[in-house]
Amino acid sequence: MVKLIATDVDGTLLKDGTFDIDPAYDEIFAQLMDEGIKVVIASGRQYKSSMRLFPNTGSRLDYIADGGATYRLDGRTNAYQQIPRDMVEGILADLAGLKDAQIDVSLNSSELCYVPNQGSPMHLWLRDSYRFDIAAMDAPNTCPDDQIIKIAVYHPTSAETALPKEFYDKWGDKLHISPAGNQWVDMVMPGVNKGTALARIEELTGINPEETVVFGDNLNDLEMGAGAGRFYCVGNARDEVKALAHEVLEPYWQMGVLNKLKETLFEVRRKR
Repeated sequence: MVKLIATDVDGTLLKDGTFDIDPAYDEIFAQLMDEGIKVVIASGRQYKSSMRLFPNTGSRLDYIADGGATYRLDGRTNAYQQIPRDMVEGILADLAGLKDAQIDVSLNSSELCYVPNQGSPMHLWLRDSYRFDIAAMDAPNTCPDDQIIKIAVYHPTSAETALPKEFYDKWGDKLHISPAGNQWVDMVMPGVNKGTALARIEELTGINPEETVVFGDNLNDLEMGAGAGRFYCVGNARDEVKALAHEVLEPYWQMGVLNKLKETLFEVRRKR
């Protein structure tokens, strides 16, 4: 019996970095929650950005945000996983020394997204399309006076390959580094991921992993999917994700997740 549904957002429900989501998702989430099923929106976004996608159900949904560095359960944000200040500033310095001028970076607390380059393509995308709550940084290489829980590296075409091997070698054993779409690489503290956050929500709610269904598309969804009773990915997912999913659905533009949610709702009602 399904008791919890956790779904990624970008690349799974809608085009990465947009607000172009079918309102039918808002409707199906309401119906699922009315049947007693917990719905968790699991994203690298701020929880407020995810919440704004769902005008009718946003306040009822639960959230895994910032790649698992925070989770919001029953309206309360929990589990800050702060990156030490000296580590943040070391990463900023290394990124500033790279030759690729298209690389940009954001620093995320549980409530704000700090950007060093006001007016940059990344800043405008986060502000206008993701609809993040954004704050300026006092200096490009200085950590803000806040609890930074995620560092996101941006590149317009491929953030994963834009970062050199030396960067991964230096920071890969100090931080959990994971691609979150073509344009993003997310960095959080070791042990932090969507899967650990989902496990904590299951523990607090008394829901077993076998009663959980997960939807995703990228590498940062794998830990979450590995611990679920059923893991579905969309047809536009990375090959590594498809290889581990129980079933590959239609891509996000063909509403693969929405169609599966409708099937799930029908089965839940049939068994009542």
